[in-house]
Amino acid sequence: MTKKLFLFVLIAMLVSGLTGCAGKMGATSTIPPFDAVDLNPEVQSGQCVKAVDNFLVVYDSSSSMGKEYNGSKKIMIANQVTDALNKTIPDIAIVGGMRTFGESMCPFRKKSKLIYGMTEYQESALDSAIKTATAPRGTTPLDRALSGCVDDLASTKGKVALIVISDGLKPAKAPLVSAKKLKAKYGDRLCIYTILVGNDAGGKALMKGIADIGACGFAVNAGDISGKNEMADYVRKVFFNTSKGDDVMGTQATAAQTQATAGTAPTTAGTALDADGDGVVDAVDKCINTPKGAKVDANGCWMISNTLFETNKWDINPSSYTELDAAVATLNENPNLKIEFHGHTDNVGTPEYNIGLAVKRANAVMEYFISKGVDQNRLTAIGYGLTMPIATNDTETGRALNRRVELKPVNF
Repeated sequence: MTKKLFLFVLIAMLVSGLTGCAGKMGATSTIPPFDAVDLNPEVQSGQCVKAVDNFLVVYDSSSSMGKEYNGSKKIMIANQVTDALNKTIPDIAIVGGMRTFGESMCPFRKKSKLIYGMTEYQESALDSAIKTATAPRGTTPLDRALSGCVDDLASTKGKVALIVISDGLKPAKAPLVSAKKLKAKYGDRLCIYTILVGNDAGGKALMKGIADIGACGFAVNAGDISGKNEMADYVRKVFFNTSKGDDVMGTQATAAQTQATAGTAPTTAGTALDADGDGVVDAVDKCINTPKGAKVDANGCWMISNTLFETNKWDINPSSYTELDAAVATLNENPNLKIEFHGHTDNVGTPEYNIGLAVKRANAVMEYFISKGVDQNRLTAIGYGLTMPIATNDTETGRALNRRVELKPVNF
């Protein structure tokens, strides 16, 4: 290539880059009108009691969100969900914010940016922010976005709801480590809620993994909360303590679980329908003999999130302590209950090495229980190595999900 040709190509690249930097994201299409349920009467009557003091939406505007799903671009599905959320939040005093992530083609643009808040929430202000976040570009630095949330939340007080909206595809790095650090920083103040756009299995596993790290949140698909009643139910569960509303999926289970948290079993026409007292009615309870005091999922089964590990390590991350302590408390309430700790790894290294690593991880969690006073005779550690992955080992995100210890209750 001649010097003149090289100079011409270089100038063209610079002009193109600067033009990309100059262009603003702007809405790509009009958001359809959303007829939101008015929750203000429920707030005013005391049916909905505010449970959080702050919320932060983390919004995926990377290039994969430009792909179509069910006839619409995923970015517009995310846009509509965020808009519906905004229109459904009632008039309450709360601090709000919105952070986007998605690397611009422009080398001078930040990969993740707080575009609104953290400030006193106003529907109109968040609406303006939503309309500037709809042009998908570049890779998916979800890890950087979650790391940025550490500073975003630094000035907040009280409970925080972190709402992550993404397809979960092709993150630049594994965001689970960043999620664990964020949880470790804010502890019980922080609950993480994820909204999956699309149906990719790897994306679903990642989003569930992030929600599980939060310990007190949950994962849903955008399609599950697209209707006005479903979105109203979602807002009730994320923002309020409430006696109103069914499960996001249209069942009674989550409402029953909410009652269980308050220590009361649900009834119908004054007749108890909850034989094991876990707060999930027998009609939908798939684990009738749940141990006393156990935290249950929508099916009435003991809910224990995976404990995840960094590569080639078996140290327990402090973000797992809350979930593990809850399991310890359940063991203390059920003296005949025993636990198996199942250690797992990704596929990096030989099978023989990974069996040893898996055993170390299982033993580490078991030793944590022993340090909390649980009788060692009630505990068993087993290493499965790389033989039982729950996600693909072809990506760092999948490998991070496979580096885990699972807790299996026995004898109940």
